Parts: sequence; C-alpha cells; structure tokens
Amino acid sequence: MSRIPPESVTCAAVTIRRWHIADAAALNEAGFSVDGIEALEIVHDAANTASARVPHRVGFIRVADMPVEPSAPGEVGIDVTWRLHRPL
Repeated sequence: MSRIPPESVTCAAVTIRRWHIADAAALNEAGFSVDGIEALEIVHDAANTASARVPHRVGFIRVADMPVEPSAPGEVGIDVTWRLHRPL
C-alpha cells in the first residue's frame, strides 16, 4: 500500500513529543472533521517504539516501513507509516 501523496493532504502535519491516547483520539476526531480528509497517517522512526504503541491502540493499521536517511541521533532510518481511514 502506498503512502498518501502530500498533495492530497489539506491540513498541516502535527508533531507531538509525548503522545497520550486521549490526545491521539482527539486529533483523529479533528482530522476527520475536515471535509475531504479520507485517511490520517502517523509516521515515526522504527527506533521509537513508544510512538508505535499509540497508533496501534487508537485503531491505526501499520501499512509501510520505508528506508530513509536518519534525521536525528538514535534513529535507525526506517519510517513506519500507520493509516486510519475515515469511519463509514
């Protein structure tokens, strides 16, 4: 499954250092309140295992692991992409 193309996204990316499940659920609701948004994505480096727990717990599906150039110390250079489609 391919990543959602950037030109299809109509809102800015949100970066949060410390996720909480309630915060993630609120962001999901806010994202889907925008007309035309059919899916949300979360992307994190594979080394960040804490970040992997949040999307899984709020219903996102892991859809891709893509090699990238690490952008910070401690990263392994694999972007993990999670996707949640708009509820029917």
